[in-house]
Amino acid sequence: MIVTASNAFEKLSPVGFRNVPCHVKDLRVPGCPAAPWVTCTHEGAADWWFVRTESVGGGRMEAALFIFSLIDCCALIFLAVYFIITLSDLECDYINARSCCSKLNKWVVPELVGHTLVSVLMLVSLHWFIFLLNLPVAVWNIYRFIMVPSGNLGVFDPTEIHNRGQLKSHMKEAMIKLGFHLLCFFIYLYRSVV
Repeated sequence: MIVTASNAFEKLSPVGFRNVPCHVKDLRVPGCPAAPWVTCTHEGAADWWFVRTESVGGGRMEAALFIFSLIDCCALIFLAVYFIITLSDLECDYINARSCCSKLNKWVVPELVGHTLVSVLMLVSLHWFIFLLNLPVAVWNIYRFIMVPSGNLGVFDPTEIHNRGQLKSHMKEAMIKLGFHLLCFFIYLYRSVV
């Protein structure tokens, strides 16, 4: 256990803990390493103050988690841009439907794995807000992968991509994912720095 030194310590009182600023005079761990204390002066009187503790490496693991999430998010951003470019090439008839769908279907599973992995890591590390933010997109990716009709080549099927506006819906989905991953990028960047 390491003792975190800051300008505010929590005073041990019968009612509970409260933050009161003080100046550190002496740092001690009397008897038990699980109960670190510090002697400090506050308004001229010497008191015992309780000091918050954190396990060694706890901050490093969180930073590593968010740096990994940041790298994964960069890959997902590039993948969303690749989907948009490939679908727009199909829309402008620069490539045929078969080659477009084979290119895109190669990247459906890596996108699914990358996004689901980050969601599970956020759940395990108890970052509830980020987990709940990622959950709908991860569930949508899994649903889309599982619900591929039998006989289709994958999520993107060359025989159906021009039917019923599927090309427009795939393009809209890729744009929404790009915006979502950009939002997540800045959240992960902020959390890895702070």
